Amino acid sequence: MSKQVLDSEIELEIELLLPEVKDAADTCVDRLQRQLEGIRGISQAHVSGRDGLANLCPHYEAGLVSLESIRGQAARLGAEMSDRYRHDAFAIEGMDCSECTAAIEHAVRRLDGVLAASGVGEERDGR
Repeated sequence: MSKQVLDSEIELEIELLLPEVKDAADTCVDRLQRQLEGIRGISQAHVSGRDGLANLCPHYEAGLVSLESIRGQAARLGAEMSDRYRHDAFAIEGMDCSECTAAIEHAVRRLDGVLAASGVGEERDGR
């Protein structure tokens, strides 16, 4: 009979790991998720929301990686990303159609150094 290994799960607050990130769909959250999944002992990581907070939830095998190690590595990776990638949000007034918004997003994405830009509601987000 084979021994079944059960994963444990923890929730890490995204706003503590990536303080400048205001949206759980941000590309830096995806980068952090993929980097955590590359750590030996972590089988998967996903984003979940509870009480209005977005959390990153790595599933891990306690026999291979400790909770303290995961927290430490997540904090280090988040700090490295915060140092490397800047996040700016700015309001654009007078945007009354989705085509106009798409045109602005396209133009901002083409600027040197911009990795991603997206519009959210009436406030547009540039990264």
